[in-house]
Amino acid sequence: MTNEIPKFYDWLETEPRLGTKEIALWFALMNIWQKAHFPKTFTVATSVLISKTRIGETAFKEARKTLVATGRLEWTSRKGRQSAVYKIIPLEQLSDRKSDHNPTLLFNNNNTHSDSAVDNNNGTHSDLKPAHIQHHYEKTIGGLMSPTARTDVAKFLQVGVEAALVCHAIDVAIDNGARNWAYARTIIDRCVAQGILTQQQYKAHEKNRATAKQNERVDQFYENARKAVEYATQFSE
Repeated sequence: MTNEIPKFYDWLETEPRLGTKEIALWFALMNIWQKAHFPKTFTVATSVLISKTRIGETAFKEARKTLVATGRLEWTSRKGRQSAVYKIIPLEQLSDRKSDHNPTLLFNNNNTHSDSAVDNNNGTHSDLKPAHIQHHYEKTIGGLMSPTARTDVAKFLQVGVEAALVCHAIDVAIDNGARNWAYARTIIDRCVAQGILTQQQYKAHEKNRATAKQNERVDQFYENARKAVEYATQFSE
């Protein structure tokens, strides 16, 4: 684990989502992990981490969430006042499995990438491979796929995100007037945080959310009508 800090700095060059609070939290956790002689998991109180990082509780939770989303950390809460269990994901593991998520290999131009396989009846991308993502990106957003976008996509695929969901997120971004990767990445980050990894799961989630909003509007209509009747009754008595 002696190379973790240099590797972390190298990794930061390709990971724009990390800011000062995430970096401070990673170093605090690394310090505790090192003192414990690098066990598989370790426990530490939230108050200790907040004290070491000099950030507030809200910022701490946001930083922890980002480290999880970027594949640098896993953690599990425990009942009562017990400290959470943490697991740092060593960057050395990345060099051991380069072929699994190296952007250059994932987006190898030798891969077939005909027009993105899209079912025009329901807007569903089917049977997509990483190379299709690059093609879809360049066809819809325009221009060559940036190194940052390649790295982001590689990491999303590594944690189980379906290629079809990545393409769909790009479509959603464009439909919302945002022809850029940052907007699509935000959609996928939110999906990962909610455990949504496939396009089918995303569509089901959006359908349920739309139904909930519709029910809320109906409930509000009847509530307003009830209040109007009560108000009118006051003058009729």
